[in-house]
Amino acid sequence: MKCLELVAGFDPGGQGKFGWCIAQTSPPNLSLIEAGIANHAMDAFCKVKKSVAEQSGELIAAGIDAPLYWPYTGQSRASDKYVRKQINPKSKGSAGTVQAVNSLRGACLAQGIMIAAMIEKKYPACRITETHPKALLVVCPGAKQLAGDGKTEHERDAIISAWAAAQFASNNGRNLYDCENKTAIHDFLKEPWYWWPCGKP
Repeated sequence: MKCLELVAGFDPGGQGKFGWCIAQTSPPNLSLIEAGIANHAMDAFCKVKKSVAEQSGELIAAGIDAPLYWPYTGQSRASDKYVRKQINPKSKGSAGTVQAVNSLRGACLAQGIMIAAMIEKKYPACRITETHPKALLVVCPGAKQLAGDGKTEHERDAIISAWAAAQFASNNGRNLYDCENKTAIHDFLKEPWYWWPCGKP
């Protein structure tokens, strides 16, 4: 019997601000199993691990709302510049949510790295992608439909990250990391990915 295919979503943050969720893949939609708020990466990881075990499922993909690679120069990433251009014509002010890596808060950066490393160690076959839920809310109708499922902004962003991971797992989209010059730092991941809907880079 085939294992239940599951995806996870994470919205890294500080105390009481780390959103997480676990869902069953059912492209193009998502069947939410559980979502909540954790205090840190280990807390979120343990909750997801427990849920995966309870479902007797296989974690096939995870989406993380945090940078998973950085240019050595510290300058704005090509992928971020592209996302800003995509959302700027459609939303007043939303482009400001796509910040340079050097301007992001420590909780997002450090906790994002930690949760990615934990997932990769425990579930080596799981594919991991960076996500940007607030940008996806602007450009993806599917993400908009999910937005109401989250009880808080952090849960909502985790749910949208899981949705992006499901699209990523089904090869429905492309990798914005292709926009980079391949000199970014990403040694803690086998394969850097930043899932985005299909379109010209």
